[in-house]
Amino acid sequence: MIHALGRLSRLLIAGLLTIALLTGCVSATNVTFESNPPGAAVYVDGRPIGETPATERISNGIWSDPAIRMELDGHEPESGSLDKELKVANLIIGIFFWPALLWVYGPDAEQYARLYPTAAGTEVERARPDAGELVPTQVSTSLSRILGSGTSVRLTVVEDAGAETSGSPVDAIGAALLEEFGDDPLFSFVDRDATREILDEIEFQQSGLVDRSQLSEYGRMSGATHLLVVTYERSENDGVLTVSDRRRLLQIETGNVIATDVIQITLLWNASSGVYEVVSSTYNNRPVRIVDGRIYTIE
Repeated sequence: MIHALGRLSRLLIAGLLTIALLTGCVSATNVTFESNPPGAAVYVDGRPIGETPATERISNGIWSDPAIRMELDGHEPESGSLDKELKVANLIIGIFFWPALLWVYGPDAEQYARLYPTAAGTEVERARPDAGELVPTQVSTSLSRILGSGTSVRLTVVEDAGAETSGSPVDAIGAALLEEFGDDPLFSFVDRDATREILDEIEFQQSGLVDRSQLSEYGRMSGATHLLVVTYERSENDGVLTVSDRRRLLQIETGNVIATDVIQITLLWNASSGVYEVVSSTYNNRPVRIVDGRIYTIE
């Protein structure tokens, strides 16, 4: 009787191990990477594995969380972690053979990413058209006027905390302003990292109406004289991409909004060419042409 039970136990364990080997899903999953548009280079923990659609065998181990990156010329790179799922077969095997539970939560067999055209402050048209007259923005005009009067500008550029932002162009906006006003000794930026710490400390809310007492406190703590609040939102529905880029320049001492720029762009996905094409673009409700982040009149 004892020998029979021993044989039964060994047979059970052997059977479970055989099931694990036959399923091929205990240790790893064959993962296929796809993108729209296709042809993007895929990197797993920095190692290239090919262009989408590309397949790689990846561990189901609970410790495995490789960094994934997809790159395609003319498009913003997409980075992140694998989408994961419960491996039911491993869970069942783990009930009888617990080590299988270490591989119970692994990557989905299909990983997908939508790649968007490269943005430079705002969406960029595919081909450079014959440019019309360059339109000076209200923010740029106001800063020029203030500096021209001999008044110093210590500027902070921040994202609107109340907006659903994706791909915010704050860095690109700062770079453009630095290119335009960087040679003026009266112009300077306030460190953004320090700014974020201060904003968090005083629970500053940028969306909607600005609390002047909070704004004054922020100016005192940061040393900034002006605040540029950027509200950048993009949404996509049935191949139509809508981009809204709103910028408000505030004078911290008074709390007044002294300039507002609103750029809105609608793009339509062209499946044959694999890119978004501009349908319309406006600046402060006026039809314009956006090229390389600059605003031009339409001739």
